[in-house]
Amino acid sequence: MQLREGAGTAVAVVAVALLLAACESTPVDGRVGGASGDARLTERVDERTAVNVVALTAPLVFSSGRGSRGATEDLALGPVEINRQGERTYFLWMNLLSGEMRAAPPRLRLVGGGEVLFEVALVAPANSLPVSRPPYRRLANWALEAWYPVAPGDLARLQGRQGLVVEMAEGSNWVRFEPWDRRLAGLDAFISSQLRAQIATR
Repeated sequence: MQLREGAGTAVAVVAVALLLAACESTPVDGRVGGASGDARLTERVDERTAVNVVALTAPLVFSSGRGSRGATEDLALGPVEINRQGERTYFLWMNLLSGEMRAAPPRLRLVGGGEVLFEVALVAPANSLPVSRPPYRRLANWALEAWYPVAPGDLARLQGRQGLVVEMAEGSNWVRFEPWDRRLAGLDAFISSQLRAQIATR
């Protein structure tokens, strides 16, 4: 892995400003509250494909404290529901801010209460996504972005989990990302609003 040109020493300074902007409550676009009326969610109709997109007003942000070369890496993660005429599909949107170039999106697993809840590895090709723009603000324009298809039942497992962290595969090891803010009420609101059926059958 090589350091991205121009990112080097500026990453630490630029990342703080970008992450603070990303964590603001103003959504990337759409109607705050959506059909649920919850201010932690946003809903919009994609102007190109006319699908309905539901997301949080801002993604959850996690920090590793160190990358494989010792530098801090930051990762934004947010759930997304895409509704195409009643057919709903779910994704975890990911944006990784790192001083390293990566050939492909990493494998991730979500851990809560010391238990691995689920793992995502397959990434939806960009040309297969029925949206014209990301559901969240990127941490930086050059930060690695990926959409991981996820089963609604797996997303439902995140509700109310204490100590939620993200782990990213690096070779045979897992790098641990801790949340910037342990208040995950927005994630719980998304699950309660968009995944009622899955919660009822758990």
